[in-house]
Amino acid sequence: MRGRGPGKLAVLLAAGALVAALAAGCSSKANTGGGSSGSPSPEGSPNPASPAQITIVQPLSGSTVTGTTVHVVLTLVGATLVPPGTVSGVDPTHGHIHLSLDGEIVSMTSGLTYDMQVTHTGHHLLTAEFVANNHQSFSPRDLKTVDFTDQ
Repeated sequence: MRGRGPGKLAVLLAAGALVAALAAGCSSKANTGGGSSGSPSPEGSPNPASPAQITIVQPLSGSTVTGTTVHVVLTLVGATLVPPGTVSGVDPTHGHIHLSLDGEIVSMTSGLTYDMQVTHTGHHLLTAEFVANNHQSFSPRDLKTVDFTDQ
């Protein structure tokens, strides 16, 4: 009876347990934070859509700025900014902004203006994203990117 030893049986049992666990996870209808109920999104599940629309007003895309400080001005419609960690759960109309420079988060803010330090001259990408209280993106993401050059 070669080939039917306890090794194969253990693998089959483990595979069966994995399939059962996955099926149980898929069939449970955990609240994904939809609507404005303030319910948390389970880890790994997408946040709901948000009516928010963020815009980067300054700096303008393609602009050239001078100095080591760039004044960032944003607008947000359709949602309310709250400091990170002040709202329980996920609400598509409440969140904060993640500002990234060249792919690195430089600020998590609940304001619409920010003086950002730029450590080197050259071409830069600035991204602003309205995110949920759990720091995760809404689905679809609400983000804008502009490029600028610092002299």
